[in-house]
Amino acid sequence: MSIDPITAEVVLSRLRETTAAMAHALFHSGYSPILRESQDGTAGLTDADGRVIMTGGGLQYHSLLYSQAVGAVYESYPPDAMRDGDAFVSNDPYKAGNSHVPDTVVATPVFYRGAVIAFGVSVAHKADVGGLVPGSSGAAAREIFHDGLLLPPVRVWSDGAFNPEIEAIIRNNSRAPDVVIGDLRGQIGATRLGAERLVALADVYGVDTVRDAMADLLSRTTERVRAAF
Repeated sequence: MSIDPITAEVVLSRLRETTAAMAHALFHSGYSPILRESQDGTAGLTDADGRVIMTGGGLQYHSLLYSQAVGAVYESYPPDAMRDGDAFVSNDPYKAGNSHVPDTVVATPVFYRGAVIAFGVSVAHKADVGGLVPGSSGAAAREIFHDGLLLPPVRVWSDGAFNPEIEAIIRNNSRAPDVVIGDLRGQIGATRLGAERLVALADVYGVDTVRDAMADLLSRTTERVRAAF
């Protein structure tokens, strides 16, 4: 890693603006009051290995699961099985790391000249994904299957369109299908926005500089946390 502090801060400022724009898009395109009013969601960026770089607004603890979510995508879809423009969805807590079944994760690989350089990730609570009661989180639940539909990491978006088979499965398992699909589309859009802006940033400063700025941020954050402890 070799990057001067001024360049690093300029690039990181652009990344902060990007993640803020992702969160703004998420909260202003969501169909449900869960997103629009409660802002029970988040959107942000990881590096290619799934390490969290930064997030926009919303519930910041969601970012704790980004790394596991990206890792789960890699387990099902190695890089050579991913295509530019793909997005993946999961809501299985034991695979994607989300705190409960209604929290749905979208992970979008960011490609630059054929290689994955990062991921745009979004987590958002869904109004209903099936299960024992409306809202999917019932006090009578005794096993995870009582909470509703469990999606392993699957390709939900490709070639500029929602996967119709995945959409049909989600709709068939929700009491509020239009709202759930609308919120999910908002998540996909937010992560794709982040991917587009990150590619544009790499065009300006070079992909190596962007990677170095990310690594520099992770290194400095590690030092600050260690010092705090």
